[in-house]
Amino acid sequence: MEHTDKFFKTEDMMRYVIGCVEQYSEPRYIASLYTRNYTKIDIQIAITGVRRCLTLVHGELLRLSKYSLEFLDQWATKDNRRFTTAEKMFNRLRSSMACLKRQYRKSTPIVHGTPRHNPNLRPSVFERAVLTYGDCPRDLFKIESYDDDVQTLYIEQRALFGNILAALNLCYNVIMKEKEIGNSLEECERRFDKQLNDISVMLQDYMGMFQSNDGGVIRQQIERFGKQAVVKQGWHKYEIRDIQEYAVYLLTHPDKTVEATSISFLWPNNQQKADDALLLARHFSEIAYDKKRKASGKKIWMFICWCGSQKEFPDKKFYDFLAAHHAGDMSEWHNVIVAKNRFNGDFQKELSAFTEAAETLLKQVRKKEQQAV
Repeated sequence: MEHTDKFFKTEDMMRYVIGCVEQYSEPRYIASLYTRNYTKIDIQIAITGVRRCLTLVHGELLRLSKYSLEFLDQWATKDNRRFTTAEKMFNRLRSSMACLKRQYRKSTPIVHGTPRHNPNLRPSVFERAVLTYGDCPRDLFKIESYDDDVQTLYIEQRALFGNILAALNLCYNVIMKEKEIGNSLEECERRFDKQLNDISVMLQDYMGMFQSNDGGVIRQQIERFGKQAVVKQGWHKYEIRDIQEYAVYLLTHPDKTVEATSISFLWPNNQQKADDALLLARHFSEIAYDKKRKASGKKIWMFICWCGSQKEFPDKKFYDFLAAHHAGDMSEWHNVIVAKNRFNGDFQKELSAFTEAAETLLKQVRKKEQQAV
């Protein structure tokens, strides 16, 4: 007849499991050896398994010690609508409970057959294991009279149960302490104010990023040199705040794709043209606005041709570049195509006039920048 090791993750169950672990003793350990026909090799294998479990449980105990302090110091915690505190604690006792159930299954007497009144009923290892509340016949001899491997297994298993008991008690104390804090207005208020202040300080930093909203140094470098160059050359050279600022910019500017409109992508071999295009795009309103205070479709077409696109087939990537760097209003792309199709004047004359105006503007802007420095 098989035994079950399933259990409900409740506060009562935690108290019950603590009681089971506290039953561990030398007589129960000796009695558990007689539930199977163990050989010397079986004992040695068991020692290896217990030591492996001991390492896992000890690490889990250390993590629980840290978590219990953080958990009790927080007013609001995760998954409160999904799990009770007892369930949270049991979820953090995975290694301890898995190792405990493994030891109990090995110390549970094998009984053949199933109960006739209910074939689906399977007794629990927590009730039948010799190491817990199961029947424990007294042995005439002490542990010292057994083989060295048997004594070693007892020492290792005793240490394992000690760590499991410490982890269970720690979790149970967290549940009790939580109730105690919940009954004290002063303690609740102190934790609420502290957590609120910590979150406010963190959010102030993020709010500053949303207010500046310029993408920071990473955006500037990607626009100038392209994403691939920045990604490769910038490996472990930027701060976390730098990429946070860039992420905020992408979230607040979903219509502007920096990578596709980067300077190195459009002019990989002409740095002077790239610098001129970027400066002209930022001051485009000074030569391109129509009566509606908007960059006209014809002026945008001239800009695209000035950038190097063909007359009959304007490249939309230059339009996207202008849209990414021009802060003012612009005509839509389809208006640019309409302006091209309706144009019946002298194209070279129009382009020369735009080029002359652009060069004049660039000289004026650069002169102002030099005077400002």
